[in-house]
Amino acid sequence: MAAIFKWNWLLEPVGSRFMMFIYEMFGESGVRIVTGIIGTIIIILFIMDWIIRK
Repeated sequence: MAAIFKWNWLLEPVGSRFMMFIYEMFGESGVRIVTGIIGTIIIILFIMDWIIRK
């Protein structure tokens, strides 16, 4: 959600070093894309785990 709605705390300097590295390499768009991809992967994995355990 933070990537989609451009929430400021996603790009704060006190955030994760990984995101700051991505920000330095690719800029704000890169951080938004990487965060969106990681979030989507996590959601898919949890849904798959929920289906398997059902």
